Amino acid sequence: MMLVPVMDVDLFELTNNHIWRTEFAFADFGLEAPAYMNVETDEKGFTEWGWINYGFENYYALLNCGFRMRPTAGTASGVHPVQLGFGRVYVKLDGEFVEAWNNLGNALSELGEFEEAIVAFERALAIEPEYAEALSNLAEVLLEVGRTSDARRSFERYLELDPDSSWAREVKARLARRPNKHHPDLPQRLKRYNRLVARRRAAVETTFATWKNRMRLTRIRYRGLAKATAQVLLAAIAFNMRRWAAITP
Repeated sequence: MMLVPVMDVDLFELTNNHIWRTEFAFADFGLEAPAYMNVETDEKGFTEWGWINYGFENYYALLNCGFRMRPTAGTASGVHPVQLGFGRVYVKLDGEFVEAWNNLGNALSELGEFEEAIVAFERALAIEPEYAEALSNLAEVLLEVGRTSDARRSFERYLELDPDSSWAREVKARLARRPNKHHPDLPQRLKRYNRLVARRRAAVETTFATWKNRMRLTRIRYRGLAKATAQVLLAAIAFNMRRWAAITP
């Protein structure tokens, strides 16, 4: 832990080399965990969840001390019996691979680089104008930067292309009814509907919609409750970091 203040380290291996798809084997870190961490142990030492939670508690301790740590992950390649490159993918793509531009946009938006994300999504749509997923992702990022009219048009185009998807229902609910030249005044029924689907509803649903549609948290990746819990916690941390990047001046 002293490496952080002494060497100005800003990376923390939150998912360390011992989190891999096999039976948990390392129960002793060499140092006893502080009592306040409430790390789960058994007769052998750390349980699997105890080991994972020990990493989280150390990470939280550094954050609470004011250190701005960026979470990273270890692959365990060459250390533990996992295949080469576990957890990483190396590919070489040509410039016309639409999924790559869409994925790049998702990665940039998660980092809070919204303008660069917009460029990536627009590049994907330039290659394939009817790529519904890129339209939806673009709309989300446009909302982040306050371009609500452009976001609405992207959402409406998405609904034209993929009206029966599971995400389409959520999109429809978020598109508030607006007055137009033929109906300059909305009836009370639609005004009430707009209030119901406005910020109060979005504050609750946006989190889970982002987990499912942008972070692809539609299924558990690991076997066992301990690793599954860690996966959800990491998704929550990533989501909070993305929101923090969006609101930090």
